[in-house]
Amino acid sequence: AATGEATSPAGSALVVPRTDLEVGDGAGLSYANLQLLGPGTTQVGTQRSRVGRDGSFRSFTVGLGGRYARVRTESDLTGQGGTSALLAAY
Repeated sequence: AATGEATSPAGSALVVPRTDLEVGDGAGLSYANLQLLGPGTTQVGTQRSRVGRDGSFRSFTVGLGGRYARVRTESDLTGQGGTSALLAAY
């Protein structure tokens, strides 16, 4: 399992995070990301994953706070039998 966390100050801020994850053939990965944003923060993020043959990927992102917060989440299934579950709560 892998985790990520992002926090921002109470003042105005622009946050542009990018996360790239790769899951090899026959491998599995669970990823959790917690974002605690200040009230004046604008966030426009990207999370990308690549999943190989018979691989599995599960992602869960939680975004709390912020003036405006979005994360574009994409998963490329590059091999037969790969699976991906992309979950989020804001």
